[in-house]
Amino acid sequence: MKRIRRYKGEILIDGKWIYFSYDIWQLAEFMHDNYLEISKEVGWKVQENTGGAFDKLPYENQRVMLELAWRVIKREHGVTD
Repeated sequence: MKRIRRYKGEILIDGKWIYFSYDIWQLAEFMHDNYLEISKEVGWKVQENTGGAFDKLPYENQRVMLELAWRVIKREHGVTD
């Protein structure tokens, strides 16, 4: 089973360390929580296994939201791959 490990200022995803000044996990969790809230407001049904707390989501769902958060941060700071 794949896991995401996080430490202050760094995160290990798929064997790759990512260092950051922002808390990527908190940003991803914020985006997930707001996605759920907005979904309810507009009547969108989310998948049953993805409607709970961010830290309880399946690995793949966490991974997608963490990658999105990372891309937002990179764009904010003008970082290109």
